[in-house]
Amino acid sequence: MNETLQSLTDIEKVHKIRLIMDYLQDEISKVVAKREIQIFRMHNEATYIVDEKEREWIVYLNECVYGRPLMRYVCLCTLENRWATVPDIITSIGCQDKTARLTLRKALDSGMVILKKGEKKLLYQATDTAMSIYSRYIKQLYLEQNSPLPSMFHEIMQYRKLADRLVTITKEEGLLPGNDYQEKRPSLPVEKVNN
Repeated sequence: MNETLQSLTDIEKVHKIRLIMDYLQDEISKVVAKREIQIFRMHNEATYIVDEKEREWIVYLNECVYGRPLMRYVCLCTLENRWATVPDIITSIGCQDKTARLTLRKALDSGMVILKKGEKKLLYQATDTAMSIYSRYIKQLYLEQNSPLPSMFHEIMQYRKLADRLVTITKEEGLLPGNDYQEKRPSLPVEKVNN
């Protein structure tokens, strides 16, 4: 009898944890949706640029499928004090060799990357101009005073703690942890309307 009560208590705990996790996921999803809209608007409005040369570059990045991720990778390499190579770019962003080379050529012509000839490969880093654009973009997007990101990160950490607790409870009781693809959230009742 005692074991049954203990098991029932753990089942109730699991249910409550899953309800809280569902709530947190919904809250996180709202922030992410708002954030993605903000990112889209920032890309289109380009409020972080300072002159026509930068505007032309941002327009190119917005029109080129691999332009933005390629420049993110080159900026990352620059921030890590290393040089990007075409094979590394291809592997990192999943583009074709020709695409990487054409985009790098455009970046060179636009003054956004510098080229250094290595022993066997061409090496690329972002210019000060490209890094300045990226820095302003990051500040505006992620470091604003009223950013919802700190709250979202807190909710993500709470979600992870609950997920870890859920695993602990289900392992202790021999229950299998739930799988989002196998479990369906309860749907809201839908009333049938007669016309």
